[in-house]
Amino acid sequence: MSQDLIVRKFKHMFRRFDVDGSGTVNRLDFQMVPAWITGRLGEPLSSPVHKKLQAAYDMVWNQISGMDANGDGSLTEAEWLDGWTKAANSGSIEQVIAQAADLVFECVDTSGDGEIGADEFSTWLCAHGATDAIAAEAFPKLDYDGDGRISKAENRKNVCDFFTSTAMDARGNWQFGTGW
Repeated sequence: MSQDLIVRKFKHMFRRFDVDGSGTVNRLDFQMVPAWITGRLGEPLSSPVHKKLQAAYDMVWNQISGMDANGDGSLTEAEWLDGWTKAANSGSIEQVIAQAADLVFECVDTSGDGEIGADEFSTWLCAHGATDAIAAEAFPKLDYDGDGRISKAENRKNVCDFFTSTAMDARGNWQFGTGW
């Protein structure tokens, strides 16, 4: 059962990152998300906000593009699952995920106050195909101390739990919304 939960979460994450609905995840998906977030923030694509977001998503894409077993530039769901499963079993996933989580956190924290508010979280999660309602449901579950803000430490724990926890009630399971 525990491995089934991890696989379900990886499949859910695949759907969230397949932004264009093509059935694969590729660099275009990792360009669409920063553009969408930038637009929702009312910033032009030439803005420093977009450049920072794009750099963060490029870094994540560069880390995971090695999962592309057939070298066609896109990750199928099978390649995605195989790659994440291998990463989880290697024992190094938490370090890689923590680095990516911190970088994306810096971008999602558009106010620059060192914390993510509900609106900032909603902007990020909606860029991955969720609705504002799903983001509103998920946010309080990810806010450990109930102060209405997600700290960098809370975010890192949530992201790592999403990728590694086999507990059905782990708060981090809400990181990418519902539906897994």
